[in-house]
Amino acid sequence: PGPNTQPLNLFPEGMPGGMGAGGGGEGAGILDFLRENPQFQAIRAMVQGNPQILQPMLAELQRQNPQLYQLISGNQEEFLRLLNEPAPEGALENLQAGLEGAGFGGEGEGQIEISEDEKAAIDRLAALGFEFERAAEAFFACGKNEELAANFLFDNAAMD
Repeated sequence: PGPNTQPLNLFPEGMPGGMGAGGGGEGAGILDFLRENPQFQAIRAMVQGNPQILQPMLAELQRQNPQLYQLISGNQEEFLRLLNEPAPEGALENLQAGLEGAGFGGEGEGQIEISEDEKAAIDRLAALGFEFERAAEAFFACGKNEELAANFLFDNAAMD
């Protein structure tokens, strides 16, 4: 494994308590808790902009959080409905804040702070012939896994 093979944990907090079978009340879906999750909001914005990213993200979620993956698999129609809802304004900008547990504000400037190592990895992806912004999006969407991000960028280069 290389230096950027840390597994992606799309939902580090796991599932909220009380998320057993049976779900909530009338009109409440079992996956409604995702709607307020900053990570899910950012993922929804990325998937809406590039639907091909959904499969690699779900595969990584299956490895990292099998319980949540199972819940999504058992409620695919609801999950797709949530994914197709309009993404909140600033969802991508709030990804880093959400990953750090800081919540989300909606007044983002469209900038994410990245470490020197992360910038170097994104620069290497950009050097492969991709725009820096697209390389950064792929890098973070792939859980900071540089190899997975490169594969994703090349696999989807023909789609552009």
